[in-house]
Formats: sequence, structure tokens, C-alpha cells
Amino acid sequence: MNKYIRISLIVFLILFGISIFLIFVPFNSFRDQLPYFKEFTNNSQIEVLSMPNTPELSVKVNNQDHGSTPVQIQDLSPGIYKVEIARESEIVGAYQPQFFTLDIEEGTTGTVVAEIVPNDSFIGYAATTSKNKVARDGVGYLTINTKPETTKVFIDGREVGSTPMVRYELLPALYKIRFEASGYDDLEIELTINEGYNTEIESNLLPIPINL
Repeated sequence: MNKYIRISLIVFLILFGISIFLIFVPFNSFRDQLPYFKEFTNNSQIEVLSMPNTPELSVKVNNQDHGSTPVQIQDLSPGIYKVEIARESEIVGAYQPQFFTLDIEEGTTGTVVAEIVPNDSFIGYAATTSKNKVARDGVGYLTINTKPETTKVFIDGREVGSTPMVRYELLPALYKIRFEASGYDDLEIELTINEGYNTEIESNLLPIPINL
């Protein structure tokens, strides 16, 4: 057999074998078993916090218990994580668990900050950060969705628009962001914007009780 044909056949068989292997073994699972690879790729994390001056919340991530807030889970691989928070009460059914889906990229943090209240609701937000493929030098981006929709957004005390807000440009820094909507309690949070990244917020405001 011609030498070059033999080499081509060997290369083909190797590539074919690798392709079959990757079909049956997900790359992320295989990658995470490689020596030293975890140190470079499992660098994401999840933070779950209670709103200031509110009761602790029990936390589950992908159905695994992680104790009570504040919770910080480090050395995670990129992926989609299901976060469940719950508030204990002596009255059965007084507070319903709340669920969040965090799509976390490599080297970023997914955050949930909330207070669970009666009537199957909560006040707070979830935030994730993703690398912006088309970004100007020296800026970061902010995307906001809220309940209710069309909520006013204030950044460091200045009104900048209403939700939904998509890729609003900001200089990298720590900001105070406030949400205001008629008939709802205001919500104020602190958030860091990083250069070249889009931070996406999903926030939920609490209706003001009506006194009859």
C-alpha cells in the first residue's frame, strides 16, 4: 500500500474514532475529567442572597441543597443552572418556592437576590453576564426586563428610560440602579458593569397593598 494512502487511512480512522467518542460522551463531561482542565474552565460561580434585612432563604441548585442564604457556589463549569429558593414558615403554604434559570458563561457569576412574600410572589432580581460579541472598546452593556413591564429605570439617580431595555451602554463601574412603577414598591440594587460584557437583569417588583 502506498505510504501516503496508509497515513491518510490512519488519520481518517483516528478522526472517525474521535467523532464517535464525542457523540456518546458530551464534550463538557469529558473535558471536566481532564487533569488540570477544571482549574481553567470551572471558574464560574453562583451567588444567592436575601434582600437586605429580610429572612434567610433555603437554596437548591439543580435539585441539590446548598443551605441558607447567603450562598456562594464556586468552581462551576459553564452551563444552565436551575435555582430554587424557599422561605420557611409555621403556616403551611404561606410562602411558595420561587425558581430561576441562570445561563452562566465561563468565568462569570450568576446572581439571585430576593425576598419571598405571600401570594406566590417575590421582590428581587436575577442577573447573568455574557461576553458581548460586538462591543465597543471601553464600555459595557446592560439589558433589563421587569415585572411589571414599562418600569422606569434610574442609574445613579438619573432616569435613563423604561423597560424593556436592551444593551444600554455604560462605562465599566459600580452603579446604583432603581426601578419605579406606579402601584409598586421601588426596587434599588447595586450592579457592576464590566467592559465588553452584557449584564442581563430579570427583576420583579412588589405591588403596593390596597387598603380598603
